[in-house]
Formats: sequence, structure tokens, C-alpha cells
Amino acid sequence: MLYANRDDFFIRYDEQFRTYPSEEKDGVMEELLSSPEVAWEWEDYKESMETQADFFTQGDVYKLQSPVVGGRNDADKERTFGSIS
Repeated sequence: MLYANRDDFFIRYDEQFRTYPSEEKDGVMEELLSSPEVAWEWEDYKESMETQADFFTQGDVYKLQSPVVGGRNDADKERTFGSIS
């Protein structure tokens, strides 16, 4: 499942980002997002990932790529917990 992942995005600006504990990542993100350019790129990245996910899960092209398995929609769980690093 595609989702916006802060580790994948913010490593562009801080090579050590993936190694930080969650609380430190929050602080680094806040600092980086104080730059209007980085904030715009982050929003653009999140929108792009959502558009791609919608293409695969909502579009007619990939009907077999449904996030519903056994009557459960695991995409919601993954979007909720997948972006926490």
C-alpha cells in the first residue's frame, strides 16, 4: 500500500533522519517544515502518494488490488499506522 512516509521524504534534507527516535523526528520535521519550500514539497509529496494510492485502489485498472481482504479494509489501518516511524 502506498502512503506518505516521513522517513522517505525527510531523509532528503537530513541524512540521519531514519536513525532518530520518534520524538526527535517530530522536532526535526517541525524545524524543516518552517521553511516554506520544504513545507510545500511535503504537502505535494503527501498529495502525490494519496493520488497514487487512489489510482491503484479506486481505479478500474487494478480491480484485483483492492485493500479489502476477507471483508476487512486493511488500507485504513496501514495509512493510520504506516506513516508513524
